[in-house]
Formats: sequence, structure tokens, C-alpha cells
Amino acid sequence: MDPTQEELEMETTTTSAARIEALREAIDGDAYGPRDPGWDDARGAWNLAVDQRPAAVVLPEGAGDVAAAVRWARDEGLRVAVQGTGHNPIPYGDLSALLLIKTGRMRGAEIDPQERIARVEAGAQWGDVVPRAAEHGLAALSGSSHDVGVVGYTLGGGVSWLARKHGLSAESVRAIELVTADGRQVRATQFEEPELFWALRGGGGNFGVVTSFELELHPLGPQVLAGVMAYPFAGARELLARYRAHVEQAPDELACWVVIRRAPPLPFVPSELHGREVVLMAVFYAGDLGEGAREVAELRAALGAPAGEHVAPRPYTAWQKNFDPLLAPGARNYWKSHNLAELSDGAIDVVCDFAARLPTAATEIFLGQLGGAASEPTPASSAA
Repeated sequence: MDPTQEELEMETTTTSAARIEALREAIDGDAYGPRDPGWDDARGAWNLAVDQRPAAVVLPEGAGDVAAAVRWARDEGLRVAVQGTGHNPIPYGDLSALLLIKTGRMRGAEIDPQERIARVEAGAQWGDVVPRAAEHGLAALSGSSHDVGVVGYTLGGGVSWLARKHGLSAESVRAIELVTADGRQVRATQFEEPELFWALRGGGGNFGVVTSFELELHPLGPQVLAGVMAYPFAGARELLARYRAHVEQAPDELACWVVIRRAPPLPFVPSELHGREVVLMAVFYAGDLGEGAREVAELRAALGAPAGEHVAPRPYTAWQKNFDPLLAPGARNYWKSHNLAELSDGAIDVVCDFAARLPTAATEIFLGQLGGAASEPTPASSAA
């Protein structure tokens, strides 16, 4: 008979409790075992649908704590996983023989406006970076929500509103500080540990625990042209076909992402569409406001007149957190994604078939537009 979860926790407690105490004494942060007060809060995930139960949890205060935790896990015969506590719906699976390092306390973010560099700790979220960069007329290739974790997003590739103009976020990394599996603290750049540097950017992990890195910033704003155009779901197939034809020849400064969902009660959406399926075109232009207005006018002409629209100049800081309400913490999430080489007729049919039967008002189908610089990196530049 397989052991119960309680039995697994009991075994973990009896074999590791004394060592967990030794780890606590070796770090500035906190460490928790399954029998400790605060255990449930320490082990919790952003996605409340995920019930993660590791052998132990460490909340480090800095890189030295991470190194000590990795060495401890090696001595205990435990695997290591890292979680930044930014929004992430993905479960890790069985964690019963694993040390979970949660970097949420490592939120440092400093901007060097002369070098156009952001120096960011492992637990930072984009809300820690974007406003500070904007004070200097700069922008990172950030996620589309304020509470996206910088490190996990970037090391996985990172598709931002600026991706078509400047490429994937992983391409903007200039240096990475990490702890290797043997507990060493290492710096990786294109000159120091170049193969590790290549793999870390887009390679999917398992190369060490990143504790901080440096990101290139790009001039932007302070105002950008951005907003949403709303269309009734009826005729969505034809609308997506027109969208596909137009964005294939759109300039790299223009990004238009598609969201199909039941319309929230937004003031620019007609009340008769509230609660009904709609196609939302989220439009962003990374360049001159006048040129952006002309490009958006051409997009609008290609798609047809929307039922409602709110596209206007606004601070990039406001746009970057515009969709935060749709991704609020405390939900029970399930996400799945695919990469499409093209938005074919067959893909449009599948999207529309499923969009016609969304199970809840919180469910959406999202199409993020790539192309431009996001599709140009060479294999030599990174693993992204």
C-alpha cells in the first residue's frame, strides 16, 4: 500500500527536523518543515488550485541564503525547486523529496539610467521595475501584468508589448548571478561562463538558482498609444481573418493581441454586450504618437468599426498593469498554451468553436502576436 501524504510528511519531519533547525541558524531568512507553525503560508502557491507539499521551504533574504539552502539540500539528498511567487499557474508535481526555495523576499530593483540597465533580484516583479525605469524615460521588456515575476518570465523567453520592436526579454539580459548545484555563487555573461549564459536565457531552468540579473532597458514614452477595441463575437471568424492579413504587414512598433472572453462591464463596451462573448483587440504602439495614430487608424479600417473603443495616449506604467484585474491573485487557475507558426483557417475555426462555449466569465482565449524582432534571434545568441 502506498504511504499517505500524512505518513510522507511524518517521515520527512523525523528525518529532517534537526537539519532544518541547523539551516535556520545558517541563514538570515526563514526555513520551514511540515510540522512548523506558518508551514501552510510558507508552502502556498500563487495559484490556489495548486496544493504543493515539499519536504521543506526556505524563504531566503539574499544570495548567501540561497547558496546555504542548496548545500543543505545536497547534504539531505533533496532535489531543489525555485518559486518567485509572481503569478504562475503551473504546478510542480510531487514535491515530497524536494526543497522549495521561494525568492519572494528578494525584491530589490535598481535602475542605472546612464548604462540603461536594471539590476533585479530573484523575487522582483515587474511592478518593482517598470515604474522606476519610467522615471528615466526607459522601459524593460516586461510582462503584461504588474505581478509577473521578472526572473521566471525572462528566463523562459518573455514576450512583452515591446517584443516585436526589441525582441524577447531573454535577449535583453546582460549578466546573471546564480547558485550552482554544488552551492557555488557564479556570475554568467557572454564573456564569463558564456555557455551557461546562453542556456539560462530561454533554456527552461535546471542550470542553477538565479539570484539576480542585469537587464537592458530601452527608451520609451513617457506616453504610449494603447488601448482596446471591442467587437461582438458574431463574425469572429471573418474578423480574425482580417486581423491576420493586416498584422502580417504591420510595422514592428505595432502589437495587437487578441482576447476572446465574456465582456466585463467596461465603460466603453456597450451595455448590451456585457456578459456576452466579445473579441477584444488590445493595441499598443511603441513609437511616435502621431505615427501610432495613423497605424491604429489603418488597423481599425482593416478590421471594421468596433462596437466600443478606448485607444489613447497613456503612460506606459498604466498600460503595463492595465490587465491586472483579469489576473488577480487568489484565483484557482488552469492555463494551457501552444505556439502557432501561423494563424491558419483551421486554427481560427478551433479558437472560435471553443470561444463559443466558454465555461465561466473568468475564462478567456488569448492570442499574443509575435513576429518582428521577437522572431529574429539567431541560435548563437540565446536558447530562447
